[in-house]
Amino acid sequence: LYLFCQEEQNEELPAMNNTQATSPDTLLYFSTKTEVRGVNLTSQKYFSVAKGLPHVIGVGYDSIERRVYWSDVMAGQESILSSKAKGGDIRRLVNTGLDMPEDLVVDEVGRNLYFTDSIAKCIGVCFLMVRDSISAP
Repeated sequence: LYLFCQEEQNEELPAMNNTQATSPDTLLYFSTKTEVRGVNLTSQKYFSVAKGLPHVIGVGYDSIERRVYWSDVMAGQESILSSKAKGGDIRRLVNTGLDMPEDLVVDEVGRNLYFTDSIAKCIGVCFLMVRDSISAP
């Protein structure tokens, strides 16, 4: 999959009247090499989401399911995983067909997770299903 972008010249962006967060808690998720962490920007308190990981690169958040996603690039075990926003319930979303999954982002409207793979030189996509909306046959 290849994406081509063209920058428009002299295009003005609309003015932003309100850029302040309206939720009581504003969270930022990030990673070190071996840990996914979060910080509550309102209270300035840090918390661990997952630690003792082999080699974390990209991190994304899904506010609909309240899950954090990350890419792990340990040689031979490249994966995309997720956990609850405050940690626990770690799930492996993808663990085959990856070479070097790096950056990722959650499309909450389309319910997709997009990621880049720098060795395969591609953009991958995974469909995220909301479990509460699935009904048994």
